[in-house]
Amino acid sequence: MTRFVLAAEQRQNPGLTIRFSIKQTNALLEKWPRADLIIMNPPFVEYRELSEEQKANLATVLTPAELSFRSDLSMAFLALACSSLDDVGVLAALMPASLLEGDSGAQLRSERLSELSLKLVAKLGNQYAFSKVKVDAAILVASRGVGDDMTAFLWADHRRDSLGVALRELRKDSLNDREGDGYSIYVQRVQSAEELMPRPLSAVDAYKAYQGLPRTDEFFDVRQGVLTGNNEAFLVPRDYFEALPARERRFFRPAIVNASLYDGRIREVQYVFYPYGKHAVENEAELKTKLKTFYNERLKPLKAAILQRARVKKDHWWLLTEPRTAMSTGESKLVSTYFGDRGSFGWDAEGRYMVVQGYAWLPKDDYLKALFSSTCALGYLALLNSALFGKLLQAKATHVAGGQLNLSKRYVREVPIPNLFVPYSAFGAPPLELLADLAECGRAIQSGNVNWERVDEFSRAAYESVLPIGG
Repeated sequence: MTRFVLAAEQRQNPGLTIRFSIKQTNALLEKWPRADLIIMNPPFVEYRELSEEQKANLATVLTPAELSFRSDLSMAFLALACSSLDDVGVLAALMPASLLEGDSGAQLRSERLSELSLKLVAKLGNQYAFSKVKVDAAILVASRGVGDDMTAFLWADHRRDSLGVALRELRKDSLNDREGDGYSIYVQRVQSAEELMPRPLSAVDAYKAYQGLPRTDEFFDVRQGVLTGNNEAFLVPRDYFEALPARERRFFRPAIVNASLYDGRIREVQYVFYPYGKHAVENEAELKTKLKTFYNERLKPLKAAILQRARVKKDHWWLLTEPRTAMSTGESKLVSTYFGDRGSFGWDAEGRYMVVQGYAWLPKDDYLKALFSSTCALGYLALLNSALFGKLLQAKATHVAGGQLNLSKRYVREVPIPNLFVPYSAFGAPPLELLADLAECGRAIQSGNVNWERVDEFSRAAYESVLPIGG
């Protein structure tokens, strides 16, 4: 393919003389020559999908600090390219977007990429251009001994046409900040290689404006929900649950799953089998007796699959992989789905629900727990579902297919948020009348009669009221 393309290029341009040498080999086992230009599209292969030989090849290139069970084969190619770039040279590569943030590529970014000057970092958004790729792709252009230390960032959203428009705009002008429908282009000096992921420009600007506020993790402990290990066996729809005998329904808890939250309201759509506490099941004979219907219809037919789970207890195979019993105590909590946007946060006032596909937001310590009143919780319900919080979240969280945001702890913990725990003295709080307005918005969300313009108005006022002077 390479020979054909180069020969065709030369044929179409008779005045152009191209001399090339092509070598087909395992590049990870070869010594790379010094080069002033390296252009590459290395293979994207997650560590768990690598063969033993590929894992060994990866280990010969990456240092122990760079290597982890989250490493991707492409990282070895990037490492070799960084080392092989001449004193004056340019590197351009397609890479998994995950390399730009998070722990898996942190060492590679801080050690290898920090030696180069980044010229362009692009998050490609929709993957129609790469029909068979399994992960989000990014473009990375870096140089050594060329130009200044200003970096152009490009972000495109999930829609089909956004990437093409963004790349055309980049070709026209890569030096001026601008944001269009579905894309952003902006230039800034990279302070560190901790995180290089491009974000929407308006989100970046909003984050800068409010970064003087306390972070989410100063108030909340965001915890991942229950892991069943086999949702087909342990999660049941509402109609199935209601058809069970009353004595068996006691062993289930209403579950927070992706479909449970709509416009900030919690709906009971699924239930999770939860044999813990006063409803613990000690042995299989007891399981058959106490849950005759559920055992025969669900558990027994799926027993072989359930036993294939990691960390399964063979003599208690009906237990969940991660039951999160500390979150089953009936305490009030805010909840979210795993992926979402406005409307993906809810308030479990009585602690009835077990989070399965999503996260529980619990006050961080006993002091804050004592201040977690209904006014506080409802205020946060409104604020978390506001347009401004969603915008700030975009400055940290990753978009997934369909345009939703990843709401996991690693992303939400750094988002600036006002203190609504009155009278928590460590941080200032909005005026009491504004807290009351926010709480009223939260009640409207729960009742289904919400006015989103009021939610956005009072949420923004809450942020502005505690913004540090000059912040």
